[in-house]
Amino acid sequence: MRTLTRRPTLFALVLLLSGALNGCSSLQPVTVHRGLKAVYPAQTVDLSQKAPVDVAVDSLTPTLSWEPLPTEYDRALNTPGQLARITSVTYQLRVSSLYTDWTYSRENLPENRHRLEEALAPNQVYAWTVRACFRLDGSPRCTEWGAWNENERAMVVHPNAMSFRLRAPGY
Repeated sequence: MRTLTRRPTLFALVLLLSGALNGCSSLQPVTVHRGLKAVYPAQTVDLSQKAPVDVAVDSLTPTLSWEPLPTEYDRALNTPGQLARITSVTYQLRVSSLYTDWTYSRENLPENRHRLEEALAPNQVYAWTVRACFRLDGSPRCTEWGAWNENERAMVVHPNAMSFRLRAPGY
């Protein structure tokens, strides 16, 4: 098992094109890559199975955390003034049981962490994902949902099999 690293995608190109289509020829791309990385529990993948590992959490109401927007990658690529154009960052979180229809969803989270307000069922596996929503030059935008696999983009429902995974403790 090893911890995943993520590659940037063409989200910046989308921002550039959206400005060009709206008549903003001077709009410069803001480099925000696809999805936010899970911090706790950190996602690992079994490369022999090409599948995520169900990472155990420490509580039935764990505090999930993820990298903030702008990410370290975004800050490293920032040219003066670009990231200042991003304001009003909040996060959307979704957690779903893989074996039942239980779903937990929160929006407008002000921080890059959240303690679940509803208990997970003991020893169950869950998929979870998060995305950042923000304003870019005053217009609303959201990153893509975070996932361990690039194929997640084709999925309609979030979270899904490509989302981050966790296992509740077996009390």
